[in-house]
Amino acid sequence: TISIAVDGTNSVNQPNSVAGHHAPDAIHVQYPGSIWPLGPYSYDQSVAMGVAETKRVVREQHSRCPASTIRVVGHSQGSRVAGDAIEQLAAEGDTSYIHGDLYSDPRHVGTGIEVMVPLGLPGNRFMGERSGFGNADVNQVCITGDPICNFPNLVAEPFKALDVIPGYTNLHGAYPVGVTNEVTAAPAPPPVVVLPETPPLPPLLCSGPALPRST
Repeated sequence: TISIAVDGTNSVNQPNSVAGHHAPDAIHVQYPGSIWPLGPYSYDQSVAMGVAETKRVVREQHSRCPASTIRVVGHSQGSRVAGDAIEQLAAEGDTSYIHGDLYSDPRHVGTGIEVMVPLGLPGNRFMGERSGFGNADVNQVCITGDPICNFPNLVAEPFKALDVIPGYTNLHGAYPVGVTNEVTAAPAPPPVVVLPETPPLPPLLCSGPALPRST
């Protein structure tokens, strides 16, 4: 297995990065990992450069060792980059050689911040859920309460807005090795039971002897 790590915002090549922690011997994708004004590039620019470089590294390693599994590990913005790269590679052809581990993915199915919050801001577009990963084996791992991958439904529960900053501060970087996806899909609604139609009542009998008249 060849591991490729895509670090999160302001964490590229940092020794304590989550992606690097989960793949200590990985090749680190070189991209800005930036969100303006916290860095020189907008989120959209940074993601685009990261996706292009991740795809290049994956192709290069697969060409060099075609029998090897390519493991792509991302965290936060790096998870967005890694997931988008795998999605685009899947649109181009076979991805069965790719295994992905996406930690705190902003496009996490059903609950990611880019799924729950529409549009985003100029230069920081939110793209919703992905179309899929082809035949790549991809895990999206999210700790319940981490708002990047488990953003609350503020329309249904507006008071949950109070949990967003503490959740980010306390949980966003808390992905120790071995953690599993704690976010569970919303329970399916109960099946609609269709009852058989009630047969009509027989018509009232209007013939017969008259009832005795009370006196």
